[in-house]
Amino acid sequence: MTQKDANEFKTSEFILICTLVYGGVAVKGFESDPINPRRAVAVFRSSKKLEEIRQRLYSGRMSVDPVRFWVTVREVKGRIRDALEERRWS
Repeated sequence: MTQKDANEFKTSEFILICTLVYGGVAVKGFESDPINPRRAVAVFRSSKKLEEIRQRLYSGRMSVDPVRFWVTVREVKGRIRDALEERRWS
């Protein structure tokens, strides 16, 4: 693992991606999943905030405003579609 990789967190879990974005963690970009090239992998900068949100989600302690979360889901889907259309990954 390179130093750059150590500072990045990557996931293809859509709900986790949306939850992180909802929580204010910025997506650095999207890449293709090495196993399934049609699936998106979101790349985030590793941070304490990211880990806190991730732990709250997996422990069932995460609560969201449903309407705001729905808006976030639509935003993330749009960004993934845009990345795919612009061929940011191949």
